Amino acid sequence: MPVLKSTIDIAADPERVFELVSDVRNEPIWNPDCLHVTLLGDGPIGLGRRYTAKWKGTPELLVECVAHDAPTSWTNVSGGPLSIRTTFTVT
Repeated sequence: MPVLKSTIDIAADPERVFELVSDVRNEPIWNPDCLHVTLLGDGPIGLGRRYTAKWKGTPELLVECVAHDAPTSWTNVSGGPLSIRTTFTVT
């Protein structure tokens, strides 16, 4: 399985970064390739939370949070023709 790794430095409080970036609805703010995100259902952001989302060049995908360890890491799985697992870590 191919693995891509990327690191960025953000001049902000790690807890604030986690709060903003772990909520997929905010991805269009920081990712210009993300066209829209819709939260499915009610409840807090975290494990089991689901969204529909569309990025440039993709069909609309279902995204589900499958791991959530606030305030340091979370993992989302995007389902569709290609399954993508993305793990984020804030340090």
